[in-house]
Amino acid sequence: MLNTLLIQDHVLEAWISAIRTRRIQHCSLHYAGVRLDAARLGGGSSESVKACCDEFQDSIYAVTGYEVKIVEKKHEYFLEQLRGGTATGDADTSVPAKLRTDGNCIPLAICMLQKTADVIGNRIDIPDAAKARSYRECQSLCSVMLSPIFCVSSLSPGQWLLHSELLGRPHCIGVRVGVDGNCMLYDSCFTYSMSLQALHEIVQSSIDAQLIVAFRVEQAEAPLSQTDGSASTLLDLRAGSGGIFECDICDLIEDDLSDGTASEPDTPEDEAAVFVDARLHECLAKEVRAAVTAVSQLKYSKLQHCDRIRCMLCPFRAFVASKTHYKQRLLDHTSSYHNDQKLKGGMPFVASGSKQAKLIRALYDHDRTLGRIVGSYLQRSSTILRGTVQPPLSDSVNAIDKQISLVLDADGPRFANHTTIAGSSNCRRIGHTYCTKAFSEKLLRESLLQHGRLRTIRSSLIGECSRDGNEAVAMFPINTRTWMALLADVMESPMVLTLLQQLMVECVQHEEFKHISMDATLRCAMRIRGQASYRAAARVRADAPITDEDAMRRVLTMRGRTGAPMCMTLVKSEAASEIRMWMKTSLEADVLNQIETVASDAPSGIMFEELKNVCKNLYALSLDPVHLVIVYHQAFWRKRTPGQTLLRRLQAKFNKVSYDRDVCHWGSIYTG
Repeated sequence: MLNTLLIQDHVLEAWISAIRTRRIQHCSLHYAGVRLDAARLGGGSSESVKACCDEFQDSIYAVTGYEVKIVEKKHEYFLEQLRGGTATGDADTSVPAKLRTDGNCIPLAICMLQKTADVIGNRIDIPDAAKARSYRECQSLCSVMLSPIFCVSSLSPGQWLLHSELLGRPHCIGVRVGVDGNCMLYDSCFTYSMSLQALHEIVQSSIDAQLIVAFRVEQAEAPLSQTDGSASTLLDLRAGSGGIFECDICDLIEDDLSDGTASEPDTPEDEAAVFVDARLHECLAKEVRAAVTAVSQLKYSKLQHCDRIRCMLCPFRAFVASKTHYKQRLLDHTSSYHNDQKLKGGMPFVASGSKQAKLIRALYDHDRTLGRIVGSYLQRSSTILRGTVQPPLSDSVNAIDKQISLVLDADGPRFANHTTIAGSSNCRRIGHTYCTKAFSEKLLRESLLQHGRLRTIRSSLIGECSRDGNEAVAMFPINTRTWMALLADVMESPMVLTLLQQLMVECVQHEEFKHISMDATLRCAMRIRGQASYRAAARVRADAPITDEDAMRRVLTMRGRTGAPMCMTLVKSEAASEIRMWMKTSLEADVLNQIETVASDAPSGIMFEELKNVCKNLYALSLDPVHLVIVYHQAFWRKRTPGQTLLRRLQAKFNKVSYDRDVCHWGSIYTG
């Protein structure tokens, strides 16, 4: 293993040396490869990329003596891969025009599957301004029943809808799976034919594989299994946007930044109450009845070599296997504790407490995601708990909530003995959550790959752990604040802080901070507890625990010329004196001396003089080319206009880099 790593490092070093000869604009390492900007590879065409790969292969062989095969890695969405093939022709030229309009892709797909275009086309209307319909709406509109599942690999012969997105545009296609394993896919007015195996390969290789949802299409009068509450919410997904699906970026981050005062109680994740739907309640009742029947038919001859007999519905509860009471004690225990009465924080039929109930809920959710109901949830959860809770707990008590704790591990969430993890050097407590070192390392990796987006980090971890065989992935925390605390603990670890310091030194060596851009935002800082809103009256701001003079109103961000962040910190205001004071006390002298030009959304002579006091080599202060476009966009009610398109093209010229001319070619800076 060590030799393999040394060889990989040797090859990568030779590869990077060859890349640097091309004066690239962007280069980043991605495990077994590198990522380069297309502009340095002749525009990104397939011929130019292949020529560059061949050149890199020759350079690596000349330096290392190893023959390496380099190919372009493509990251494509599901719809991009599907449409990359050749359509077999029009699906149906007689489809009414209203079905072809933007927003009707769901009813169009259903019509293609069920050959009911004429019937539905006559009663369908033009969708609303959002140009999208929900699956729940189309279910009644087309007189069908839709049963959602997440696992596309579970498609069986029948009619299906696949929901996916392409660059923020939700879309629906129809899929007919035949008994022979062949599929017909209906994407708007085009038809694609392929095998079910080929469809699975396209889905698995797509970058949005974990976000694709499948809906089984059946007649409304057919006898269907009831969809539980957690899965039925998928019917509220909307698809059909024909144009660019526009939304405010503030709405996108609202959930990630929400303090959860209404929907996320400030309680430990593993102490939350568990809610049971009717289907799971029926499964548990059936399992208890089967257990009672099995105990009633139990013969003592099978227990002659056993000192204690364990309850099959509990993780650890056991009784003395006496000849006279071996059966009655189990029956009394089952009738007293495994009944329809819900214990505090738990669920009916569960005697051990809320934590086994939470594991049962996770197993049930996992089964529903795969489109199946396995059952035996009490026994399955008990088996899992006996395997993860070591050393075993006492078999003389029912309730075990106070003796076990939820631990986030690299393989997924699990329950462990509290006394074991409390003194373990490999386990760390952050708030109410325990996590291992392996999980923290995986969280760091996912945070880098997912650009710090909490929702996608959680989804990626769930998908990876599910593929590794963990059936309890639904026990991953839901509370946003829990994930923020976990991520903050990782980012403030000594290893990450040391790496950050090393990166800052390297940025200085590469003259990253010769040009910096700065901006401040209000929205994030408005959630700080203890200080009143800046819109409040002066009396209200003065009476707040954090007075108006001490309140941190903005989050200041500074970036280098390639986008490397210098800082992201709280400041009182965007006043030039405040920014100058912060830079003087927080930035290293090497960084300040390297700054020559600054871009801001509010440049002024006062700011230039203030920054000149701390940045000795500063000679230019300019308007950030992005903010003019933002102001223009807001002035037209956040609508894209031809004028904005032209302005974007003009402002983009200020972000271009010329490798053929130096700074002297452009002459002196215009100062007005």
